[in-house]
Amino acid sequence: MTLANAAKNNGYSYSVIGDLYVENINGETKISDKILGDSRFRDVGMAIEQVGLGWNVMIILGRQASAAAEKTGAGGYPQVSWGGPELWEAVNKRRVELGVNPLSRRDELCTIASIRLNQLLELTKLDGHAGLEPLLNREDLKSIREKYTLSEFLIVGYPTPLEAVGAWEHTLGHRALLAGGEYVWGCVYAQNTFGVAIAAY
Repeated sequence: MTLANAAKNNGYSYSVIGDLYVENINGETKISDKILGDSRFRDVGMAIEQVGLGWNVMIILGRQASAAAEKTGAGGYPQVSWGGPELWEAVNKRRVELGVNPLSRRDELCTIASIRLNQLLELTKLDGHAGLEPLLNREDLKSIREKYTLSEFLIVGYPTPLEAVGAWEHTLGHRALLAGGEYVWGCVYAQNTFGVAIAAY
């Protein structure tokens, strides 16, 4: 089976994919330089097999396909027909598929998600979570911070909820939104491809 067909058969839709095979490693090697040195790739899979006194290593490198967000001028993104409810449904559907509980909605977490979404829409870009800390320190919202351990997940530019969820899943720091069984409650707000998910326990 070809690499391309193997990837497709396992549900990995890619924009670029490649492999690296090294035989009979029995000492130090610089494989990591080759893995880290190519900025085209975002995902990696690795299989290691012991053969005699050495090791054979097969490495697959890829980057998930996603439709590029086309700018519409002034830093804006295209209008889409989906919003928070559709993204919320897609998040919980994927959590169940990955074997963890769906999130239960909490209105106070929706307050945080709503405010954060409005901040991002005004900025017309993601802020690297810079607005979350000052928000949680507001006097009227401090009780939420004291009640929950919460995390924020941001997204922008994906034309469908499914692609937005896929981008979260294939980014190491964001995968916990979908696979993190520790999270019990949450809320999602989204508009114009901007999405804010708050997950908490």
